[in-house]
Amino acid sequence: MNLTGISNELSFSEEVLSSANALIELRKDGLLKINSIHKKIKKLNKKKQAQQLEEYKRELTAAKTTQASIQKQDDAIHIPALKKLKEEYKNLQKIVKKEVSNLIKKTKQKYSDLTTDIENEFQSQRNALEVEKNTLDFSKKEDKVLYKEKLNGIVIKRKRALKSLTKERLQEEIDCKKALLELRNSYVELYRTIEGRNNLFLDLGTQRIEAVCSTSFEKTMKDRNFWLSKISLFCFLALVLIYIIVCAIGGIKIEYQKILEGSSIIIAVALGGVFIYSMRSFDMSLGGGTALAACLGAMMWNQTHNIFVVLLVGVVVGVVVELINSTLASLLKLPVMVTTLAMSSVLSAILTNILENTATQTVKVTGIKELDNFWFYFLVILVLFIVTAFIFRSTPVGRRNKMIGANSTSSRYSGVNITKQGLITFLIAGICVGVGGMLYIVRSRTVSMSSCSTIGLDVILAIVFGGMQTTGGPKSKISAAILGGLTASLISYLLIAVGRVSGFSEITNYESFVKGVLFLGIVSVNTIGNRTNRLPAIEMLW
Repeated sequence: MNLTGISNELSFSEEVLSSANALIELRKDGLLKINSIHKKIKKLNKKKQAQQLEEYKRELTAAKTTQASIQKQDDAIHIPALKKLKEEYKNLQKIVKKEVSNLIKKTKQKYSDLTTDIENEFQSQRNALEVEKNTLDFSKKEDKVLYKEKLNGIVIKRKRALKSLTKERLQEEIDCKKALLELRNSYVELYRTIEGRNNLFLDLGTQRIEAVCSTSFEKTMKDRNFWLSKISLFCFLALVLIYIIVCAIGGIKIEYQKILEGSSIIIAVALGGVFIYSMRSFDMSLGGGTALAACLGAMMWNQTHNIFVVLLVGVVVGVVVELINSTLASLLKLPVMVTTLAMSSVLSAILTNILENTATQTVKVTGIKELDNFWFYFLVILVLFIVTAFIFRSTPVGRRNKMIGANSTSSRYSGVNITKQGLITFLIAGICVGVGGMLYIVRSRTVSMSSCSTIGLDVILAIVFGGMQTTGGPKSKISAAILGGLTASLISYLLIAVGRVSGFSEITNYESFVKGVLFLGIVSVNTIGNRTNRLPAIEMLW
């Protein structure tokens, strides 16, 4: 079967297409009319003109009735059409997959024969060299060198030929898979034509097929950069394995729930930190902001006993702090590192002043213990991760951050407003700081002057443990906050388990040392093979 142009077999009749397009336009016009009437009704509600208001309400009812009728007509046409299209696509996809599989088998067989030819040629050259070897006098240095050079030349020629052949084979296999992507793109285009809007699940499916068709498993396994990018995951899995073994030896219960609970605060703040570090920026005030959010949130809890009020107060504090950071950096034209360091000192002074006015120089909360459980932390982190992952991966905010992190000068000349992007980034980070402050209250139930003092450094460690570079750029990933936070928490519980098994409880004092060694190791591996020659970049303000 010829796969060229197979996507053309997916089609609709002209009647269906014209009807669908006409109904889509009617549906859009109807929605615009309904929105226009709604605006008029809002204005009349303020002016309290009853008679004209009733006329608009009747007009709105008629417009909605018409819209419902159009929707029914639209459904009667496009639902059967889309169902038929989906069935045709599935049938064609099965045929194409089978044909692609056969083509790949033929390709492998062809290149297997070519590989055999190369090996035979190498063997014949090697045999000829062995015959020539008998005529050489190895007591002479010149003959010995000549033999080694000829042998090395044959071996190198064989390696290069096999490498080139493998590269050609893998590329031909990828080209065979392009028919699947062509068919998928045709299906998505026809679906959008009838539906009149995008479909998130269709786009995700297309991205998956693009990933499959753009490479091969064998090529991925031979890619050094692929393995280097997974070093953080391998470290985490190794730590998990060691932790399980230590717990099994000592008969200790595996505290997977406590590991998540212990990492929740760092993960929450690190999710915002990813946005900052992705654009090659820096923030040392994250700990101070979290502590102040926790302090004011604790005071609000003691008055209201409402966790949503605590969350609101924490988010407001975090957003205000981060917006001040970004605004000062913009107005004073200072590096954001200087601004955030100064803000960290200011926040510490504010926290000290608040706590000194209390009798015990601490703020304790009561009645919040019910929330201190695994499912509360899990749900909060899950919701926050879904929201931040969507913003970072599926909106212009994340893409622009990576672009700025890669090269701020190119981004500026490409039309990216770096100042505006910095404000948005720090706003998102402020929201995550507020969530982190709320989680700190629930977990610690006490806020003191030393609270959250190491959060800023812990966020950097978590981001690096998660496999992301603090220099940002296109390799930035939101999942680094989750993996890094869990890794940092796992190290703490692993050392506790080792101390209990060995009887050397002082080993927990070496937690910072272990994290530091792991930090240096991952940073060293991440820098291997990275591109160092970049376009000249102006010193970044964000």
